[in-house]
Amino acid sequence: MPHHTISVANSVLGVASDHGEQLTPMKLQKLVYYSHGWHLGLDQGPLCDEEVEAWQWGPVFPSLYHAVKHWGNLPIAEPVRLPRVFPITGKIDALFTTPRLSESEHRFEMALIRRVWDVYGHLTAIGLSRMTHEEGSPWVLARDGNRRGVVISEDSMRKFFGQKAASSA
Repeated sequence: MPHHTISVANSVLGVASDHGEQLTPMKLQKLVYYSHGWHLGLDQGPLCDEEVEAWQWGPVFPSLYHAVKHWGNLPIAEPVRLPRVFPITGKIDALFTTPRLSESEHRFEMALIRRVWDVYGHLTAIGLSRMTHEEGSPWVLARDGNRRGVVISEDSMRKFFGQKAASSA
């Protein structure tokens, strides 16, 4: 079952923090994208509950973009907080929540996020962005030239990351 994109993002921020690092919004976007892509490629279905869009500098989850854009290109200094919504009435109250995947309930997802960190965490935001632009990547296929804001299909991500998984096995 897909998770709220902000929950995944906060989990990525937590793993980075465990390694003494802070992430810029762009680097966070790309690490969430790689976590989502590998989850699809390993036949686990979507990790995030939101479609990914092909923006100029690579794949972007719009809700995450809007939640962290105020940081600009500076490191994100705290987890992303969301207003709490009451499920029955749909009303928003003044309290906030900081959603994150729990280690005990989401072992596979957290192990995947840690593995993505181990493989990609040392790269810069620009380096990660360049990787998303590689020939045949889901971003390149979705952009089809200069089109903007197009959804990157889960099928193209599943195929792309599935092929990478198969070639590294």
